[in-house]
Amino acid sequence: MCGGETVKRRAFVFTLDAVLALLVVLIFITSVTAIATNSNQVYMTQVQIQNKGLAQHILETMRTVPLSNLVSPTKIDEWISLGVLNLTYVTPQMPPLQIAATYWALSSKYPQFKTYAEIILGYLLHDLAKGYNYQLIINNYTSPYLTFNNSYANA
Repeated sequence: MCGGETVKRRAFVFTLDAVLALLVVLIFITSVTAIATNSNQVYMTQVQIQNKGLAQHILETMRTVPLSNLVSPTKIDEWISLGVLNLTYVTPQMPPLQIAATYWALSSKYPQFKTYAEIILGYLLHDLAKGYNYQLIINNYTSPYLTFNNSYANA
């Protein structure tokens, strides 16, 4: 009987060691996963903050800086000759968002003005947001001019 109890004790100790080892491994895996997930979330939050700041900067620029300071004179002359800049209603000294708002307000009478606003804002977005996916939505409206790669999901 003495040998049977020793075997039982050894089996119990071996089982206890195995369970404790498994518990230690699970704790290690769980902590590594938690640390990796947390650091990824911190990185994503930092990237989102930077992207939001860039978007705010672009919108502020388009709201306050005159079009003539953002676009070359040759492009402005081209837009004037094509009618994209209609000097009756807008001037190159107006900020791009003010031009777009003016064109949007007149688009019920002149439907092509909405397209002209898209051309101007699309040109600027392509230049100012180079390397980023973007989408500009005005009154729940967007177009290929206002969307990088025409993809809402990637913006």
